[in-house]
This record gives sequence, C-alpha cells and structure tokens, in this order.
Amino acid sequence: MAYTKTTWAADTAVTYALLNHIEEQYTEIMSYLSAHDHDDRYYLKAEVDSYFWDESTDGDGSTLDADTLEGVEGAAIISGATVGIGGWWYGTLDDFTDGYLDADPTWHICDGAGGSIELREVFILGAMGAFSVGDSGGNNLFKPAGYTSGEAHVLTAAEVMHTHTLTNQYGTAVARGGNNASGSVNATLEDVDNQTETAGGGVGHEHTGTFAGSTTKKSLLPPYIALIPIQKVA
Repeated sequence: MAYTKTTWAADTAVTYALLNHIEEQYTEIMSYLSAHDHDDRYYLKAEVDSYFWDESTDGDGSTLDADTLEGVEGAAIISGATVGIGGWWYGTLDDFTDGYLDADPTWHICDGAGGSIELREVFILGAMGAFSVGDSGGNNLFKPAGYTSGEAHVLTAAEVMHTHTLTNQYGTAVARGGNNASGSVNATLEDVDNQTETAGGGVGHEHTGTFAGSTTKKSLLPPYIALIPIQKVA
C-alpha cells in the first residue's frame, strides 16, 4: 500500500487510520534509497582500463600515455594555467630557449626577465600577515656571535709607573764672631724634598682569556632539492 500524505486542516478529524502510516512511509523511503546511486561519481571498469595501467596494458608495446591525467595531455594542462601562476620544472636548462620553455613558450624561467619574477636561489614564503607580496629578505649564512671572559687581575707596583717622595734633613752651620779667636757656631736642620727615579713599566699587561663561540659562518639551509622555477607569462 502506497503512502498518501495527509493534508491537515483545522477541521480534519484525528483518527487512527490517518496516524497509522509508518509502514507506508518506510516503504516509500526505501524505494528512494534503492534508486539512489553514485555511478556518475566513479569510473566504470572500461574507463579505469583506459586511464590507468593494468596487467593487460602495462609493459612493452603499451598504448598508455604516461603524461596524461584522466586522458588529458600534460601540455594541455600547463597551457590552461592563468598568467602569473608559478611552478617548478623538473628538467634541465636545455629545455628552454632564451628563458622560454620549449614545450610551451608561454612559460618563462623565473629570472626576472620576460615578465617573470626573480626566484633563483630563494625559497618561497607565504604572504599575508607580517609579509606582503613581493617582500624579500633572509640570509643563507649565519655567523654566530661570541664573547670573551678574562680572569681578574690586581695591578702590582711594578706594573704602575710611579715615583716616591723622600724628605731629607740637612744640617747648616752659621759662624758668628770677630777677628779674634772667639766666636760661636749656630747649627740648624733644613727639610729638603726629593723624588726617586720613575719606577714601573707603565705599559699594558696581558690577561688570560677564553673565547666561546665560532668565527665560521654556518649554513641555515634545510634539506632541499633544486628545481627550475617557472612562471606563466602569456
């Protein structure tokens, strides 16, 4: 028995027959589920066999094209890119003429020429936040900073240029009297300041010190593989 939806009105009588239709609802729901599939979202076997390798097609004489994606040639995928998009070429410089990719001259090496940006020997950093498009910087070498420490040293007298002041007392005598043998002598003491000769080297002296650090520049490069940067320019 098929489910018939009840249209309720203000004067519709609520009866057991109108409420007892869960089985009919279940039957109709299952009919929808049974008819629903995802066949259009998945490859059929014939499609898989034509797109990918299998035991019957792989090997010598295979007609499969290794540079296709869902049957589309790689060159067609590349040519469909928007101008300004960048990528990486896993080949050699012999694949280019005057910087343009021989397989598709709308792509150019990112060397700052031909409408491209300069990306040689640099890493890519996502813009936004603290970095704007086109910002550049960084360094591939880093020289660590160091410091020295020296032992404490107390200067000795021999290391300091200096003199000493000495006070000497000398006696002086003054004779007093006339032309006869009588007379007197007065003796006094006089202080005279003198200085010794300069002593001490008065020159620089050495300290024993140690150095912690390195004077050798260190590489900051993480593990990498080098590819040729290219950009869609036309």
